[in-house]
Amino acid sequence: MQRLLNHPIQQRRYDRDRTDYRHIICLFVLEGFGRFYIADDRIKTNAIEIANLPGDVVLMPGPGFVGLNERPFHYLENITQERWVFGLRHDQSKLV
Repeated sequence: MQRLLNHPIQQRRYDRDRTDYRHIICLFVLEGFGRFYIADDRIKTNAIEIANLPGDVVLMPGPGFVGLNERPFHYLENITQERWVFGLRHDQSKLV
């Protein structure tokens, strides 16, 4: 599955990819600025900031990646410019 994601200017945006997005999640940051983090939960336990400037590619594991069953919780904060991100995900539910 591929789609263009728009993140308007706002303080926070929380997300966790669906369980049927498998193996690897790839986000191409096209424009805009916001601070991107991965964490263990919504209260930001063990949060780690990930570089995500325009031109960066962010890769995250999905369930099934090297035998893991992880779905990283990720969020944006301090979105100061409208962001455009092109996302690629392997959608297990679309397989025939």
